[in-house]
Order: sequence, then structure tokens, then C-alpha cells
Amino acid sequence: MGFFRNCFGWMLFFMGSFSISFSGDSQRNVPKEEVKILKKEEIKMETTLIILKPDCMEKGLAGEVIGRFCKEKFEIIGCKMMTLSENILKEHYAHLLSLPFFPEILAFMRSKPVLVIAFRGEGIIGKVRDLLGPTDSTLAPKGTIRGDWGTDKMCNIAHASDTEESAQKELKRFFTSDELFL
Repeated sequence: MGFFRNCFGWMLFFMGSFSISFSGDSQRNVPKEEVKILKKEEIKMETTLIILKPDCMEKGLAGEVIGRFCKEKFEIIGCKMMTLSENILKEHYAHLLSLPFFPEILAFMRSKPVLVIAFRGEGIIGKVRDLLGPTDSTLAPKGTIRGDWGTDKMCNIAHASDTEESAQKELKRFFTSDELFL
């Protein structure tokens, strides 16, 4: 319930942020140096995948974490709760399969349902990673999501795509095209 209340609050905030003035003030002459028109190629819209991990869900932090992303004006274009299968985790963490701690990752990521979210925004991949902080929560500064709520490298609240290429692969892994609303 807190998640929906939080989103509703942000919706009201943003709606209240836009007003139209009919007093004539909007007709002032704006010097050319104040006007900056961005060309389409200057705006780098990206889509990224976030997985709110079992520790996030267990601690009841989903609304808080999503709220931090919403404050940055990132747009949710897909969201679902799911229990991750062993097959999808083996594909997602293929680069860690041969490591001795992979069974721990598998057990942890299957311990509770997760929330999988597709966000869209300008330069979002780097911005999300900055908001999260380093993968190892013990090294993440306070004020970052992992620094505030994570406990270690595995229980670090969220997974986020690290490049545009991995974001595209991960989005296809967790969402069908019908589940993303662009």
C-alpha cells in the first residue's frame, strides 16, 4: 500500500509543478542566450532493467527504492513480481556460473519473489548505477541505495544493468514486448 501511496504522492507533486500563467508574464522577451533548444540526438534516452532483490523485498523497501528512482523523473515502462527460475538465473548470471559461490547466489535469488522493473530516462543507466552505489554495499557511501540499506556484495538491494548492451539483453530476458509500455 505504501508503494502506491508514494507513487500517488509523486503524481500529485508533478501535476502541481506545472501551471499556466495567464497574467501576461509568460510573454516576456527571452534573450537568445537563455534559449537552448536540444536536438533529438542530444537527448540520450535509455531503458534499463532493475531487479529489486529478495533482501529488498524482505525488508519492505520496494516503495522507498522505487521512490528514489521516481524522484529522478525516471519513467516506469514495465513492472512485475516474479519468482526467478534456476534457468533464468543461470542465464542472467552466466558470467558467475563457474565460481564456487554461485549456488549461494542461486539460493538467495530464489528465496523470495523479486520485483523486476524497466525504467526509461535520459542517461538512465549511469544515473541508476550512481544512485545504487558500488556492488559491495560495505563500500557504498551513505545516501546511496546500497549504502543505506545493503549489507554486502550479494544482499545489496538491487541489480541494475551496467551498459546499454546488457540492458537490452536483460530486458528481453525478463519482459516480452507486450509487457513494456513505451
